[in-house]
Amino acid sequence: LLEQAAYHPGCVYIRMPRKPEQRVYQGDEHITLGKANLLRDGSDMAILATGFVMVPEAIKAADLLAREGIRAAVVDFHTIKPLDTQVLHHWAKRTNCIVTMENHQVSGGFGGAVAEYLGQNLPTPVLRIGIEDRFGQVGSQDYLMRDYGLTAEQISPRIIKYYREMKRTGGG
Repeated sequence: LLEQAAYHPGCVYIRMPRKPEQRVYQGDEHITLGKANLLRDGSDMAILATGFVMVPEAIKAADLLAREGIRAAVVDFHTIKPLDTQVLHHWAKRTNCIVTMENHQVSGGFGGAVAEYLGQNLPTPVLRIGIEDRFGQVGSQDYLMRDYGLTAEQISPRIIKYYREMKRTGGG
């Protein structure tokens, strides 16, 4: 992506991890700027994640959801702008139940971009997981993940509750 960013017209922002993270790619995949990648197929909901930190957590969360009988697709939105609206539209239409995950403020971030697009084009329930409206903290990445409630173990109960509510009300 760094090489593609060098030739992309306009501004580019790349976030780098603070520590080595779990690998989700083997190294031989072709990753294209602006094109999301399906990491795991699923039919009940789609977890759309962004970043070196949250994509591995999304995979772990999908594993925990599978234990509850929830088949969650996991899609890596490594590029937020341009947002891959084609893939977003596909998963919203297929599942009608979207979860976004980011280690960023939920307002004005990836989840906001997803909700904005869907609100204007294909109204779909969206659970946005990220940092709620609070001041930043200082600490190790592991500490911050726990403090902000962003680990798969902390996120999974929220997703299960959301999914069950969507099914109960016919929203998802």
